[in-house]
Amino acid sequence: MHPGRLSLRTKLLAFNVGMVVVTLAVLLGLDLAFERVRINGPLYKAIDDGQAVVADILPPPLFIVESHLTVFELVDAQAHGDTARVALLEARLHQRESEFEARRANWTRALPAGAVRASLVDAACAPAATYFQVVRRDLLPALHRNDIATARELLAHTLQPLFADHRDRVEFAVAAAQRENAQREASAAAFVDRVRIAMLACWVALALGAFVFVRRVLMKPIVARVEEVGAALERIGAGDTHTAVAADGGDEFDDILRAIDRMRQRLRAAVDAVEGQRNALESALFDAQSATRTKSEFLANMSHEIRTPMNAILGMTDLALRTELTDKQRGYLAQARAAAEALLLVIDDILDFSRIEAGRLALESRDFSLDEVFGRVTALVGLKAQKKGLELLLPSSPDVPPVLVGDPMRLLQVLVNLCGNAVKFTDKGEIAVTVRSVASAADTVLLRFDVKDTGIGLAPAQVDALFRPFSQVDASSTRAHGGAGLGLAICRELVALMGGEIGVDSTPGVGSAFHFTARLGLGSTAQAPARASAREAGPRAQAPAALRGRRVLLVEDNELNRFVATELLCDVAGMDVTLAGNGHEALAQLRDARFDLVLMDIQMPGMDGLQCTRLIRADQALARLPVIAMTAHAMAGDRDKSAAAGMNDHVDKPFEPAQLFEVMLRWLMPAGPAPAAAPLAEPGRGPGPVVDFELGLRRCLGRPELFHKILARYLRQREAAGNEIRNALDAGELELGARTAHTLVSTASMLGAPALAALARELHDAVDLGLPERWRALLARLEDVQAEVDMAVARYMQDMAPPERSAG
Repeated sequence: MHPGRLSLRTKLLAFNVGMVVVTLAVLLGLDLAFERVRINGPLYKAIDDGQAVVADILPPPLFIVESHLTVFELVDAQAHGDTARVALLEARLHQRESEFEARRANWTRALPAGAVRASLVDAACAPAATYFQVVRRDLLPALHRNDIATARELLAHTLQPLFADHRDRVEFAVAAAQRENAQREASAAAFVDRVRIAMLACWVALALGAFVFVRRVLMKPIVARVEEVGAALERIGAGDTHTAVAADGGDEFDDILRAIDRMRQRLRAAVDAVEGQRNALESALFDAQSATRTKSEFLANMSHEIRTPMNAILGMTDLALRTELTDKQRGYLAQARAAAEALLLVIDDILDFSRIEAGRLALESRDFSLDEVFGRVTALVGLKAQKKGLELLLPSSPDVPPVLVGDPMRLLQVLVNLCGNAVKFTDKGEIAVTVRSVASAADTVLLRFDVKDTGIGLAPAQVDALFRPFSQVDASSTRAHGGAGLGLAICRELVALMGGEIGVDSTPGVGSAFHFTARLGLGSTAQAPARASAREAGPRAQAPAALRGRRVLLVEDNELNRFVATELLCDVAGMDVTLAGNGHEALAQLRDARFDLVLMDIQMPGMDGLQCTRLIRADQALARLPVIAMTAHAMAGDRDKSAAAGMNDHVDKPFEPAQLFEVMLRWLMPAGPAPAAAPLAEPGRGPGPVVDFELGLRRCLGRPELFHKILARYLRQREAAGNEIRNALDAGELELGARTAHTLVSTASMLGAPALAALARELHDAVDLGLPERWRALLARLEDVQAEVDMAVARYMQDMAPPERSAG
């Protein structure tokens, strides 16, 4: 059979088989050609080995350079009599020698015989070996004899030339390795170029042959038939559904043409049907658009027309209420303002309902905290409840995520509407709003909200009509409560937009329990705003969410200070805290575990904070660990000492919690500005009582239970320890006495006893400077003030009631 009479399917099959065979042949040739240079091939391996040698010896091995530097430090340490450092440096020198011997043995095994091995193993390593031999044989004995002159002579005239000779020979070995590797790379590149040219020629020939075959045998008849199909489709697309499509042959294109003709016939029938429907729809659409435009214009005009005079009424009423009025006049104006505000609420409800009805109300999607929403509910509804003597409770379940994603304003609108209705229809008792998680998925949570009141309740007939537009609980002309009857209908639509349902359970005379669900997204806790509980009464400093879960090492020897800091960091900030009583314990903890930050006291027994920080900075693994100083010494010189020791920042005792949180965030989140915790009020700087309990409470984040624990611990310590400062000074233990006075500075400041803290600081400085007459006079004054503080704290503890949690 002539090839021209074959079907298109047969032609394409033959062409595809030929292309597959040719492609496989070319790929096989490529595989064979690149066998030598592919990964793990002979040329590749030779080049890789050469590059490895160059990378291993260039620059000169670090252990040789470090050994030479160590020798300099060793001589200098011996000259200064630093025996501990001499031992450390000598051990380091032996370690570097062991590393050199190991590397030399490795090169001997790995390098093949040739110029590189001869120049490196046989030539370059000889001076280094001699270098270490001179160190062992001559330098170290001289240092052990404390013969510094001989040691420096050996260093200048023997070891320095050996080091320079080794360096020069290493550079020569590197050059040899690079030359040998360059030769291999040049050979590989030439081979690859030849293969690439040959393959390119093959592909060009294959492409030309395929082009000629496709052009003459396949494409020419196909193009003609495609043009025929295209012409038929173009006629139909232009609207000619009357002309039939001709298809006389039996190949694939004729099958396509016959299918197109059948499509033409069905399209003709559909066009005739649609034409009649279109005329009817155009008329209906015009009427609907006209009605919608009229309604929208009416609502916009009415909103403007009503709001303009209403704003004027509200403004003038406010101005009138600021003038001198009789009680009756003031009552009239107050009622007029309340009526105007109620009318504005009705207008807003009508506009919201209109938007919902038109399908133009869209919800936002952003991060928010449910506590913020509850706080707004309290601000908007709480005063109304308080005026009626009602208690508004808004507890939340622990299983509610801290950060949600959704529309907080619309959620607030539903809650305010339900809570406002509860206040409106309740004369005594309480309104409780609860929320809990009923279902959760990977990125969403379904929350259930319940709003319960102890009001008038609803009858079954009233419940059935409750969520219908313009319905009223009391529809009589004498009803006691106003409203347009749209609030609950709007709530139902908003809850539906949030993927939930709303309902009510009610008993007449007992109360009502509205409930609704909302599906919300889960937000990122890294972006969580500070959560201020709506249930707490007098604002507290809140810990930023970014601190939660961070590991911190608290180095503090004073038990009371440790207790306060642990309460703040663990209970408030949610951090993982590990304690250390001095520098030695801190270093042991840092060796055993990883921490995000260290809070370091300065003055401690054994090893103080400055020495501990210097040792931390000397350890390469801990060099970047943030270390923040915490001390009662607040002078500029103290900050300079902390910075010189390697500390990152400085927090004065007694620290304000917000300040401590801000400083920790500064070093835990260096990429950008950290959100600061809520600032606490700055205490006054004037004369006052011996103990300012309000100041102490503020320094405990306004938490009475924490402040109560701190005061109790202070009294127990005083009862158990007595006058530790006098006992230490009388026994001649000046360092212990100064350290105890230093501890009293921070303790007194935390209690809110500034006078005691100032005397303790003066006493510490007098002992530290060696002024016995001064410290004896100060000690007597301090004991008197401390006795007054003890009495004030004891009285306060007797009068202080157990801390209560606010419910509304």
